[in-house]
Amino acid sequence: MKRFLVLSTIFLTIFTLKMYPIYGQEMLVSENSEEQNVYAEAFHKSARDCFKRGNYDSTIINLDFAKKLRRLEVEDLPLLVAKTCQQLEDSAYNSLKYGDLYSTKKYLHLLIALNPDDNNAATLYQEIIRKLDKNTSGMAFVQGGKFFNITDDSEQYTEISSFFIDKYEVTNAQYAKFLNEKQPETSTLKIWLNLEHSAIVYKDNHYSVKQNADSLPVTYVSWFGAQEYAQHYGKSLPSVLQWEYAAMGGVWHKTNKFPESFDFTNQEHVGFARNMAWFNKNSDNTLRKVGMKSKNMIGAYDMFGNVKEWCTDWYQRPAGVTQFTEQILDTDVYKTAKGGAFNSTLQHLHPKTLFPYSVYYTDNTTGFRCIYIPQFEYLVEK
Repeated sequence: MKRFLVLSTIFLTIFTLKMYPIYGQEMLVSENSEEQNVYAEAFHKSARDCFKRGNYDSTIINLDFAKKLRRLEVEDLPLLVAKTCQQLEDSAYNSLKYGDLYSTKKYLHLLIALNPDDNNAATLYQEIIRKLDKNTSGMAFVQGGKFFNITDDSEQYTEISSFFIDKYEVTNAQYAKFLNEKQPETSTLKIWLNLEHSAIVYKDNHYSVKQNADSLPVTYVSWFGAQEYAQHYGKSLPSVLQWEYAAMGGVWHKTNKFPESFDFTNQEHVGFARNMAWFNKNSDNTLRKVGMKSKNMIGAYDMFGNVKEWCTDWYQRPAGVTQFTEQILDTDVYKTAKGGAFNSTLQHLHPKTLFPYSVYYTDNTTGFRCIYIPQFEYLVEK
């Protein structure tokens, strides 16, 4: 629609130029200044209509011709406002393209302040507010950038889009809430969670958590159980690349080299590891409550240690299998977990380490956290 309006304005402008050609930088409509003002006002009226619709390209075209008609050497205020709105709109859509909702929200807020009649900007702004409020509570924002897979030493950079990641590992309390909402069949629950060993109990058709275990990460949860939880809340498990990028605070694209402080095998960085992670040297071989150690640079806790975290990546994919469902349980298939656990050595905390597990494997050292990448039903064509 916006392109149609721009083309319409250009057509009208060309028609006008046929009647009143431009020589150099001046439009010679008439020597009569009153007649020039009449045509200039017509362009201004068209510009006002375009501005109310949020069509800044056509607004600027109309104002430019009005300026030439009046032979102004400096830009008047409406033209400056229209160009500012155009710049804010471009910045908002560029930020949205890379998933930076906070910058998009900021630019749209300024745009609406300059032009309250821009319904396109207002609608998109409200949807961003709704998605941020609904789905990103308790999540940290990860600014996208270039990153290469440290796991396979490929040294091939990949562009990672911005996303949100849970600040904390999913807890027993959160997972019990999910189970109460889903009320899975007994056969399905057995695939998701080892209830016999879990800190979650089922009694009188209700799931609850054992005493003092609400804030502990949920464990004895399979890859299926983690995936179902994420999908239930409109989220997903992270890929290995996303997990590594978030674990190191999204700093790789700023340094273009591996942050040495995350090389926990180096004895010089043991203090850094102790500050950020529960592992075999400081956990007393005990699972700990989430968020007790220091957060990383994006505001996420326990990315290393405490529990290993499920990722979406296949560790071993059977030939011909592109998707995996609960019905294919006789296939020996592995997904990847990352991060190390409370009983891991420093070497296993290294961001490069992969833990391959069967998709229905559960134990007391493996949990998960989710990521969220907003998808917009309403997106103005730019």
